Amino acid sequence: IQAVPPIATLSRIFHSGDAATMQFLARRYLQLLFIPLLLLGFAVALPAIAQENAATVSASAPVPTELTVPHLEGRLKGIQESTSLDDAAKGLLVPLYTQSLEHLKSAEDWRAKADQFEQLRVDAPALIEARQLELESTNITLSESVDALLADADSLKASEIEVKVSEAESALDVAQAAVAELEQESSRRAERRRQLPGLQTDARARLDAARAQVNAAPATSESAEVTAARDVLARAKVILAEQELRAHTEELSSYDARGRLLA
Repeated sequence: IQAVPPIATLSRIFHSGDAATMQFLARRYLQLLFIPLLLLGFAVALPAIAQENAATVSASAPVPTELTVPHLEGRLKGIQESTSLDDAAKGLLVPLYTQSLEHLKSAEDWRAKADQFEQLRVDAPALIEARQLELESTNITLSESVDALLADADSLKASEIEVKVSEAESALDVAQAAVAELEQESSRRAERRRQLPGLQTDARARLDAARAQVNAAPATSESAEVTAARDVLARAKVILAEQELRAHTEELSSYDARGRLLA
């Protein structure tokens, strides 16, 4: 993007009455005003999870097939308030359920990210088409505006063109800011593209390890409550790794689908 000469310099040119110069500046002005429309037309437009109040759940109650944050919060609360469990048992159970709860909360965050990237991927074709139609329409409008302005260029006063150049300078500032933002986003995506394959590999490894823990035979020396707690922790790790892997995969797919928006 080229800089526009200062207003003071342009004012001396305008008052010289050079019609060719005035026509050139009028055309240049419209070109500069068109830049932000072009850049911003390609900008990428980038869930809160409601949680129920935890109800106390007995430490000996069966663990549901589908783990949820409210259930684990209730079970942890039940263990902490239990009068039938001694301190040694609580010392084993509380850390296990606390870790499980933290994993489930993290999994919900990853699920929200995955859903967001999935929606961006799904919306990408329609968004690209809309931007193309908008750009085509803007090109037609710009061409008509240039023709109309050049037809009246000889009748423009120097003061009127000075105002238009001032507006063009403001538009240029907006365009330069838009270019910088798009360059930063492009660099960020390039860096994420380099990172994501490794992140996917790490998530898959943790998922395989967690699934192996779920399928492992329980220790015969542990109480039923501790065995159940370890099983919950292993299942929570599976859920966390699944959602993290899904988020990384959807993020990469969304970049592939939206790549043309930064072209």
